[in-house]
Amino acid sequence: MREPTQFEHLQRDVEVFADLDSPVHVFDRGYLDYSRFCDLKERGTDFICLLQADARAEVLEHIQDVEITNEQGTRHLRDEQIELAETGERFRRIIFEDIDGEKLAYLTTLSSAYAPVEVMNIYTLRTMIEIFFRELKQYTSIENFHSRSLNGVLFEIFCTLIGYLLIEWFHQRHPLRGGVPEVIRTIRTRWNTHLRTYG
Repeated sequence: MREPTQFEHLQRDVEVFADLDSPVHVFDRGYLDYSRFCDLKERGTDFICLLQADARAEVLEHIQDVEITNEQGTRHLRDEQIELAETGERFRRIIFEDIDGEKLAYLTTLSSAYAPVEVMNIYTLRTMIEIFFRELKQYTSIENFHSRSLNGVLFEIFCTLIGYLLIEWFHQRHPLRGGVPEVIRTIRTRWNTHLRTYG
């Protein structure tokens, strides 16, 4: 099911998932919806979203400039408070400029207690989570639940996560060509055979 309708359902399950009392919603550009962002802010819900380069905004306050330098070059971060288009709402915008001059703008309600790099790192986790979900769906059939109760579904999810963690551990100890499918095949066919450990 599409994300926009699911966040609200998840937040009703705070008593089940203790960490959902203070979530940070992370959207890609496909979910740009200014009125929704205003609604989230009004409810005190934090979010991060990539903002389109041509989004109209008025800079209200310049917070800081940050430079990140390494052997590859210098990258620039600009942190500022803006009023977004005609919403009349204040948001924080972080603009990242890479060594080639390409820019990414992040829109967020996270306070300045979060450094600009932390905001970017939180957003980057979204991509890693999507890759992880894709692998779970591809290799574990996690979308097909046998149970219809919440506890049963949670049990299936946690068992799948434990199994996937063991597969990743096995793969690191015994590097095999072919990635996760080859690891699963090897475990199924040679589960009691001693394999050489690396590292």
